Amino acid sequence: MLIIALLLAAGPFLAGCGPTETFDDRLQAIVTAQGIRPYEPPPPADPALVTLGEALYFDKILSGNRDVSCATCHHPTQASGDGLPLSIGTGGTGLGPQRQMGAGR
Repeated sequence: MLIIALLLAAGPFLAGCGPTETFDDRLQAIVTAQGIRPYEPPPPADPALVTLGEALYFDKILSGNRDVSCATCHHPTQASGDGLPLSIGTGGTGLGPQRQMGAGR
């Protein structure tokens, strides 16, 4: 958001670039003057924590009635969604858009 604001504020100044000064030169000067630096790359993922996260994501025992996991509604093969306008939630059957209310609901 800060970068967008800076770019918008810099518009009038950048419009006045001379023939020897390019837009990139002016923009770089503004970025440097503001002390803006790129984000540091995140640390590498710990394989043990990745495995634990996957196990928890797909584990149904964590739900109240133990019949759904996070992946029931947010399945990776369904682009992390179920494709339904209103999720079925607990007690349903199926996966993705084919998921239906369970018996007695």
